[in-house]
Amino acid sequence: MRIFLYEFITGGGLLADPDPFPASLLAEGLAMLTALAADLAAIPHVQVAVMRDHRVTQSRTADQRRGTRTPLAVTRDQSVAFADTTPAVHSHLVHDPGQEPEIFERLVCASDAAILIAPEFDGHLQMRAAQAEQVGIQLLSPGSHTIALCADKHRTARHLAAHDVPVPPGRLIEPGQPLPPDFTYPAVLKPVDGAGSLGVRRIESPDDWNQQSHRDRDRPHRLERFQPGLPASVAVLCGPGDPLPLPACRQRLSEEGQFRYLGGSLPLSDDLDRRARRLATRAVATLGDVRGYIGVDLVLGDVPDGAADVVIEINPRLTTSYVGLRAATDHNLAEAMLAAIAGRPPALSFPGLPVQFDADGTIHASFP
Repeated sequence: MRIFLYEFITGGGLLADPDPFPASLLAEGLAMLTALAADLAAIPHVQVAVMRDHRVTQSRTADQRRGTRTPLAVTRDQSVAFADTTPAVHSHLVHDPGQEPEIFERLVCASDAAILIAPEFDGHLQMRAAQAEQVGIQLLSPGSHTIALCADKHRTARHLAAHDVPVPPGRLIEPGQPLPPDFTYPAVLKPVDGAGSLGVRRIESPDDWNQQSHRDRDRPHRLERFQPGLPASVAVLCGPGDPLPLPACRQRLSEEGQFRYLGGSLPLSDDLDRRARRLATRAVATLGDVRGYIGVDLVLGDVPDGAADVVIEINPRLTTSYVGLRAATDHNLAEAMLAAIAGRPPALSFPGLPVQFDADGTIHASFP
């Protein structure tokens, strides 16, 4: 089986941008790509094709040579180290912006299936999913319809609320519109199509936002009530059968009011894990016919029965929690994902060993 694994940041999606790689998105994109590519390539009879920005160097670290799962990091010259860790992974270099869509289309047409990872902002993920669907390739990740819903955070919140899934109360803030003085503060303000916590901030009063530059205010935002509690995420494997929620991960977020994603850890206590999985499954069930890996971000409140738990957003793609979950299981997580998509019961178990991971994929726990 030939699988095209596309990751936007490392695959040439930013070649037309004169600015350096966004550090947070680059680290997470690289972590997801290297982990998933290695797991897919370990499945018999699977060949993996990836696109690689020519600024991504091809090298191996000592950790990789020892066989650990620690991804490669950004090098001092701002290039990125990426290894073809197995002969079953084939890199296709992208040297200029004009090549990126051409190589994408060629690999889509030459593959049996595709997995797409890209930020939701500016329609990047949705456009590439629509392009793959037009060709007729099997998508092993969510389709354009699901992406269109989940990429709009305000629309997602309204959709979930309409299906009785709890979300923080919120409002849509149009470009240039001041924040309402009658809203409950502190609050969280975020671009409706953001990704990777970019542009997210805690707002103590309307003045915190109304004094910002017009550049920061030229796109729609969602203003929602700040929800105290434990930030968590649940990855859900989807296919023709019932959604399969994986163990919940605690999210580590920065404390300066921008909610930067720093990594996560697992397992949670049995009670918190049960509450998180139950709520994530309810959220994903509202999406209809979905397939592949979907990430649900939650806040678990301080009410023991879960009455204060809320869904923050749904990520219609692989998330960085993949690197922690693959370290916590004794099975191939990619193989389990493919089984779920095919409607087969995945072979998957989690022994319960503690795992902590950073946003760049570094693992801070020992595992087999």
